Amino acid sequence: MNVLPQIKTGISKTVFAAVFLLSGLVWSLVAQESESTPDQNAEVGYKVAIKSTPPFAFQDESGAWTGISVDLWTKMADDLGWSYEFYPTETLEELLNLVADGEADVALGAITATAERERLLDLTHPYFFTGQALAIHPSIQGKWVWLKNLISIEFLAAIGGLILLLAITGVAIWMVERRHNPSDFGGHWWQGIGSGFWWSAVTMTTVGYGDKAPKTLLGRIFGLVWMFAGLILISGMTAAIASALTVQNLGGNLSRSQKFSDWKIATVKGSSGERFALDQGWTVSSYPTVQQAVFGIQNSEVDAILYDRVGLEYMLSQDESLQCEILPGTLNSESYSLALPQNSPIRDPLNVDILKTVNAKLIREIQSQYMDLEE
Repeated sequence: MNVLPQIKTGISKTVFAAVFLLSGLVWSLVAQESESTPDQNAEVGYKVAIKSTPPFAFQDESGAWTGISVDLWTKMADDLGWSYEFYPTETLEELLNLVADGEADVALGAITATAERERLLDLTHPYFFTGQALAIHPSIQGKWVWLKNLISIEFLAAIGGLILLLAITGVAIWMVERRHNPSDFGGHWWQGIGSGFWWSAVTMTTVGYGDKAPKTLLGRIFGLVWMFAGLILISGMTAAIASALTVQNLGGNLSRSQKFSDWKIATVKGSSGERFALDQGWTVSSYPTVQQAVFGIQNSEVDAILYDRVGLEYMLSQDESLQCEILPGTLNSESYSLALPQNSPIRDPLNVDILKTVNAKLIREIQSQYMDLEE
């Protein structure tokens, strides 16, 4: 019996089956690889955690989210072909925790870039630069604040020094003129010194009544020198007093943070402002939202609120019933970024788009919709 054809037929069937199975395995691996590395141009859905922090993120009358950071994200998502869904949060802590725990892909709002947050999250390149400012209730100034400012050690010391200088000048002109001009600087010594003090004061202030005047050559030379010195002194004193009263009336120079050590400062819980105030040793009262912190000022629970200057200006401009006054200057500079989970794969494309937007000055077009920009 010839079994060779049967053997050949069996081998052929075996090879065919092996090739078929191998082809199926290769096709399965290729399909799986394709699913694991989708086309970058395909839409990808992202969970976007968001917190209302005007003018960076808030809902308009229709309920749609808008603001500086929202418009920036929308632009970048459109550029990258991404789809997304907003997930509102109530507090800053909740917003950041969602991202840190990987429950959200990105967080939007007024998120300050700090070293502490960078250790827990991935932060994009900054897209906005601002600073912390203090806002107070106008009543904190007090009705007699100007009198309090006048009765300061520095102010009284300056006035005392001026009176001493006038007395020295008065004594000097009396000694020069008393023998040759007794009608103006004569009499008992206290009368002559009093006349000299009077002449010194009216000459320095350029009033010059003319009721008393030196007649000797030395006295006139001394008087001429004192006239020019008086111009300089009175100009400097006027500028110094006006500047001191203005600065103190507004709460002082913000670079001298120790002026606020006796105040109770409201901040937003978990914010960079809260950390800054605690580092300064201030008495801090933290609120879940900035709106509640402002109400704390209205209800006299706190003396001032420490918050982002742009946010304060926007909030007060939108609600004139809020009786707050923002003090001039900023306490510290800071920048805002988007927050992502650690090792986020979307950090690089977002950074590239942020740089393009900032360099092309498109970010200013976004900002100009919500705030007045200085040229």
